[in-house]
Amino acid sequence: MKIKDSLTVLIPLFGREDLTKRILHYFQEIKLPFKIVMADGGKKPLHDWINDKNYPDLNFQYKYYGEDISIHHYMEKMYNSFKLITSPLLIQVDNDDCICKNGTIYGINFLNKNNQYSSFRETVMSRCRTEGMYQEGNIDLDNNIDRVNESIIRGNCEYHNIMYTHITKIYYELCAKTKTNDLQLVFTFNRLWNSLFGKIWKKNTIPYYYHFPGQSVVQTGVYSKYTNWLQDEKFEDSISILISIFTNAISILNNTNLETNRHTFAQSVCNNIYKRNNVKKIPLNKHIKDSKKYDILIEKTLKNNNIQNLKTYFKLDEEINLNNLKLDYESNEKLVTISPGFSKGNIYNAKYSSYRR
Repeated sequence: MKIKDSLTVLIPLFGREDLTKRILHYFQEIKLPFKIVMADGGKKPLHDWINDKNYPDLNFQYKYYGEDISIHHYMEKMYNSFKLITSPLLIQVDNDDCICKNGTIYGINFLNKNNQYSSFRETVMSRCRTEGMYQEGNIDLDNNIDRVNESIIRGNCEYHNIMYTHITKIYYELCAKTKTNDLQLVFTFNRLWNSLFGKIWKKNTIPYYYHFPGQSVVQTGVYSKYTNWLQDEKFEDSISILISIFTNAISILNNTNLETNRHTFAQSVCNNIYKRNNVKKIPLNKHIKDSKKYDILIEKTLKNNNIQNLKTYFKLDEEINLNNLKLDYESNEKLVTISPGFSKGNIYNAKYSSYRR
């Protein structure tokens, strides 16, 4: 497999045409070698300008799925978009952000040579800060339950990690089939999912992803933050879904007792959520009981995807010479600022701090 065929850039769209033009211009200028899949849920299709004539140097597929009238519709769109993805790896990118091409190639090389890892992320830099967004390091624990518990504590979403396509597809399939309309459930589920299947690489040593805040759902307030989740009317159903997913997944992967796993996971995740929401009394038995109503659907979905036999492995036919990659911040800042809308001086090489959804 060639490097260019090993990864797909998945971009969910909903309006913000100016930002889509900006990121496509950027990809064109840096000669992005990877396939781009754009899954559009905006008010109208954009075939009139997202076409080969305007972007002749890009390998992309654009598909309009109708308007995202709900979170559930968005999840169905994202799940269906995997029909367009054939690469073993993907990275999901918001259209108001951009990626470092060389940092992405570095990540592909890392996962190719380290199949005990299920995802990869390096430095996420931000325009409006003088520091990076994340400081948590790797999750290198050998046991998948220990990795899940560590992910519960840390709280960083993994949307912008390089992930395995077949593992991420199951994540979106479960989001779609459980018909959730709760983005906080989607984010919490996302931050735990990859740790079931392997170790998580999280370092801050090279340029990797550039976040441009201001218009993302984190800033717009369209969902409940983790620290206010208990006040959301959707929480009761969401925690039931989350408990059922991880209860069944752990039981299948580890061939261990379903109810033991249910109690252990429910206690771990509820302890963290209630603590972060400053609530001491946890109706744990109720959450455990309510989670069972999703078991049939979730167990069937997981087994149909044969999760007990999923592999974190792919093979490149060509060697990546890391010495030829420009992985310094100055060089990559110059690349970012070639695109209209990215002003010089907006990307920083600095210290790191945590960031939570």
